[in-house]
Amino acid sequence: MGQMEEKMELEQMRGQLALLREKLKQQEIISEKAIVESIKRGVGSINRIGVVQVLIGLFSVPFCCYVFAGMGLTDDFVWGTGIMLTVCLCATVYAHFGLNLLNISRDNLIQVGLRTIRLRKIYKTWYYFAIPMLLVWGYFLYCELAMLITDAEQLKALLLSVLIGGVIGGAIGVSMHFKSLHDADEVIGHIRELNEMEK
Repeated sequence: MGQMEEKMELEQMRGQLALLREKLKQQEIISEKAIVESIKRGVGSINRIGVVQVLIGLFSVPFCCYVFAGMGLTDDFVWGTGIMLTVCLCATVYAHFGLNLLNISRDNLIQVGLRTIRLRKIYKTWYYFAIPMLLVWGYFLYCELAMLITDAEQLKALLLSVLIGGVIGGAIGVSMHFKSLHDADEVIGHIRELNEMEK
């Protein structure tokens, strides 16, 4: 009688262990799906920011050249501005290239991770090019405006409006920049988390 009870208890324990294993496996699958969804959302956010930046760039190149030429600034400055903005546009396209073409799944997360790391690296090093480029461009803009406008008060008002516009545009750009970096860090973190779960 005792052996029968022990066997029944053992069978019950085996059944409970099997049920527990099944529940754990289901939770792991749900957890993996949630992480993959988070990765998709992060990459989607990065791609949306990239599209907005490219559209702004495509608008800015002809618009700025047209406005500066209409103001009577020198051809060298207008061409220099066009080249600078085109370089920025090309750098943005290059940074985002490939990431928006990926159909994110469990199988290609390494590729997603590598492209996200590349984007993050480009965004991090961009400061070293963008800040000096903006300072040089700002200096030449000041020189151009100073030659064009002789009235000190008019020059001061124009420079102030350029400065305010630059600060607003810069704040929007920096905000998008840091949002992309934050999203990239989250995507990379989630991919690492999934890799840890597999070990």
